Amino acid sequence: MRCRYAITDRHEKFHKSPPYFSAHCTGCFLGVICATAFGVKAFAESKDLTAEMKVWKILKKDGVESRVAADRVKAGDVLEYQVIYQNHSTKTLRNIQAQLPVPAAMEYVSGSAHPAGVQASIDGNKFASVPLRRRVVVDGKSKVEIVPSSEYRYLRWNIASLGVHKSSTVSARMRLKK
Repeated sequence: MRCRYAITDRHEKFHKSPPYFSAHCTGCFLGVICATAFGVKAFAESKDLTAEMKVWKILKKDGVESRVAADRVKAGDVLEYQVIYQNHSTKTLRNIQAQLPVPAAMEYVSGSAHPAGVQASIDGNKFASVPLRRRVVVDGKSKVEIVPSSEYRYLRWNIASLGVHKSSTVSARMRLKK
């Protein structure tokens, strides 16, 4: 399934987050495979940078994975989001922050983000390398624990540079909550 970008109210109601650029999928299952991406408004508005999202349902049969259309999904299904950034300008673009929010009805599948170096956030403001860690107090003692990937709400990659007429792809898998 391919997505085209449009800012939609449906996105904000479903994901409970600002729309940025919403990838609206024709035939979405209640907006579940709708995802926002791309905190790169300046590039998108100037048409120097485009982003295309593809979404597949991942099936496993006899230990072999396959990608199929994500037009029908149910609780427990794993979807793979792939976003292809394309530089249409006449200069190299630098420090692109590719952001992929995790829809409210889904959870990030730990270890599925590509390329390496992904950062995550539970609030969309503070990002850190995965796995995220937090300080908690247990029995009056402070300790650091790993934040479960099911609590991640945003993923982000830094594309250091994107040459003229070149593309870069980021991807991650998410599971529809039961």
